[in-house]
Amino acid sequence: MLWIGGKFQGVGRLDCSTNEFKYYQGRGNLKIDNIVHLAHAADGGLWLTKHHGEIIHYDKQTGIFSSLSDKGISLSVSSHWCTYDDGTGHLYIGHAQGGMSVVDLKRKAVRYLHNLPDNPQSLPGNSVYTIYKDRLENIWVGTNRGSDYSIRKRRILQFSNMNIKIRIL
Repeated sequence: MLWIGGKFQGVGRLDCSTNEFKYYQGRGNLKIDNIVHLAHAADGGLWLTKHHGEIIHYDKQTGIFSSLSDKGISLSVSSHWCTYDDGTGHLYIGHAQGGMSVVDLKRKAVRYLHNLPDNPQSLPGNSVYTIYKDRLENIWVGTNRGSDYSIRKRRILQFSNMNIKIRIL
């Protein structure tokens, strides 16, 4: 399946084996538009990241779309770039100019991480464009001012000011 989101209303799903296309729209007040990122959810569903507004979860089993606020979780930041579900009950949300949120989906608690200019252990930038977990379970965060890892261990190492040479073999 190929999921397609964009500035338009709704989200699409293309079944590449049958070329069947299905279009989904929101329900009631839950609008699905301006999707900037799609991510797998640990429960087999899908996280839809809207640039402005609610983060949306799609349950593939029931076909129901729900927002974080529908799940009893509220964020103080409403502009986003990406999400990452780590498979252990945490949803990482990269914000546009708001740093990053780490949501404990079970406890419905939110921890905010952002740039503190005088603290080298903080995020290097407040626009978080990408979040990734490697095979060693380090959480890598790409910001407008560099990259970090070890978010889970509450230790942040910055790679924004390193002179790294890349050799292609």
